Amino acid sequence: YRKVVAALKERSITPMISLWHFTLPLWLAEKGGVLHPDFPEYFKRYCRTVVDAIGAPDILFVTINEPFAFASLGFFRGKWPPFKRGALLKYLVVTGRLVRAHLLAYQDIKKAYPLYKVGVVKNNKCVLANGNPLNQLLAVCVRWYTNRLFLDRVHRACDFIGLNYY
Repeated sequence: YRKVVAALKERSITPMISLWHFTLPLWLAEKGGVLHPDFPEYFKRYCRTVVDAIGAPDILFVTINEPFAFASLGFFRGKWPPFKRGALLKYLVVTGRLVRAHLLAYQDIKKAYPLYKVGVVKNNKCVLANGNPLNQLLAVCVRWYTNRLFLDRVHRACDFIGLNYY
């Protein structure tokens, strides 16, 4: 990764490194993954290890890429691991743990490296949106809810908010 970062910088490209994009080490997945009560602390330590190893003030660090894609597709729609369908309570626990994980990682990185830029990336697409007017209305409500649930809780602990728009 250090070589990739160096190659990007040589070409005047600002690297943006996603610290988490849904994968978990097997030992953590076996303990319950994001549902494990210590997930936010584990995540903070992991982020700090990566930032210590490859960090520089001219790199953008994304703590969590698309937290609601992970939460909704893994714990509500059941399309992604851990394939839980309709697990609303687990979905809410997961989103809360992701908020806490970002906040802890952000604070820890900024304490050690105040000049580093740390943020999150959100997906603007709602998986419910399609030509059906009811689904369109539901998609608007889901977007509002997810923005309120996540972004309102983390925006003060973000140097930037990225937006994936597919």
